[in-house]
Amino acid sequence: MRLTQYLSEKINLNYKLKAANYYDSGHKWEVEFDIGDKEFTFMAKEYQISTESPKIRTFLGAPKDYKGSTTLWDLEFAQDVSSGKEHYITGKAGGQASEVFSAVATATKQFILKKRPDYFTFSGREPSRKRLYDRFAKMIVKVSSGSYEYLGKLPLFGDEVYVFKHKDAEIKYD
Repeated sequence: MRLTQYLSEKINLNYKLKAANYYDSGHKWEVEFDIGDKEFTFMAKEYQISTESPKIRTFLGAPKDYKGSTTLWDLEFAQDVSSGKEHYITGKAGGQASEVFSAVATATKQFILKKRPDYFTFSGREPSRKRLYDRFAKMIVKVSSGSYEYLGKLPLFGDEVYVFKHKDAEIKYD
């Protein structure tokens, strides 16, 4: 399936995750799900990010003289394969790409509702799918019913990262 077909397919935001297992350890939230005979994992991990960099401080809306850190969650998903987890939107799922993307969208929606993070991020592993990730960013804002705003892309952790902020999030002095 070509990228243009992914973009034209309707994403089901209430996809029923088949055989889903949830794990919540406080700093990590994940769901494992099956599509056909393929196993996938959606994972959100909590990180502390330094606001020492003026670029990051400005991007997150921290006060100019703030020197501290804030918490953000990084979202990712991978297909479980015998050689380890591989980061592909479809990977070896082939023609089931819209089903995979619907499951990831549903897991993202569940994560947002359950954890209500102040900030969260995701990045794309495949540069050729930039338009798909851009569409996913817009969909997240829609799914959150306006509770989250898309701040844009920021170079973090060696990737171009899509950053989201809860409308009530505020970086405060300790």
